[in-house]
Amino acid sequence: MKIRNKEMRIPVLLLVLILSLTGIEPVFASENGAAETSADEGTAETAENAETVYINTAEDLLSLADHCRLDTWSQGKTVVLQADISLAGTEFWQIPSFGGVFEGNGFTISGLKIDGSVSPAGFCGYVQETAQINNLNISGDIVPSGDGETAGGIAGENYGRLSGC
Repeated sequence: MKIRNKEMRIPVLLLVLILSLTGIEPVFASENGAAETSADEGTAETAENAETVYINTAEDLLSLADHCRLDTWSQGKTVVLQADISLAGTEFWQIPSFGGVFEGNGFTISGLKIDGSVSPAGFCGYVQETAQINNLNISGDIVPSGDGETAGGIAGENYGRLSGC
């Protein structure tokens, strides 16, 4: 998207930001008049409109955790783990709130380390009633400090369904 008029750049960028925060994907006309969307679909970074999110790397998992800070983001989505992932050396903290379906496919996420003042503490801090986590293996250390009252390997606080984990 090119904006030739400098006076229009800030209002247009502000509109794009507002639309993205409300979950509406902006559509722009290219120079030939064809519609273009602002992002590619299918990766963890741009999964706002995707129903299935594929996780292959620690970076994909970090992106998922970032998106799941909004407790409604994962609802209605299926997350598919496609490889073993090591979190050693990453800044992964936890998935704050998860409400979709997480298909672990028997893969292992290793190197999980949660040791700060956090509650609930787990791979997923809060598993919502709408959530299902299936066939997922987690290894690592979860040792919350302070008043960490609820902790678990898969879920710090579980209201959903865990199966084969």
